[in-house]
Amino acid sequence: MGEKKWQRLTLYWLYRVLVCFGRMHPRRMMRNGRAADQNFLPDEQLFLRCRQEDVDEDGVIKPSSVHFPDQSTNREKYSSQFDVLLPDGSPNSERWIYWGVIVCTVADIPPAEKSAGKVSYAFGVVHDPLDHNYGHAELSVTKNGVRERNKNRINDQVKKTYRLILAKKLSLKLVPLI
Repeated sequence: MGEKKWQRLTLYWLYRVLVCFGRMHPRRMMRNGRAADQNFLPDEQLFLRCRQEDVDEDGVIKPSSVHFPDQSTNREKYSSQFDVLLPDGSPNSERWIYWGVIVCTVADIPPAEKSAGKVSYAFGVVHDPLDHNYGHAELSVTKNGVRERNKNRINDQVKKTYRLILAKKLSLKLVPLI
């Protein structure tokens, strides 16, 4: 087992002990009644977690790994890159310490486009704080000016183009172990 894996496993067990005492998420991550902050600077980083299957052998993020719409992220303004790895209560986050971190900036979000049917799509980021994660945000899509959350109501070519563009902008900050 490599040195980095031992370091990650040590961190994992340290955090497991913290979970037992109810202090998994740092205080700075708690919402504590704070309102959402929709002001994003173009160079603000957005952190996403990933698994080994999301990354090819050259360390490039696969376009199929980009969720669309509503990709969950953490904002740099209110969290560190490692906060995105902390468990969120979902079954998928149980092995969080083994996951990796990928990053992009707000400016990396693909530009608006029109589908072949002249439907207008715009992409952005929305601050969507959670009680245990004030820095939580989502990459969003609007269709003709209205936020669309159902991927089945979005043009397939628009989804494909979005994923290709964003995947090229994502960079690996922490290599996933699984």
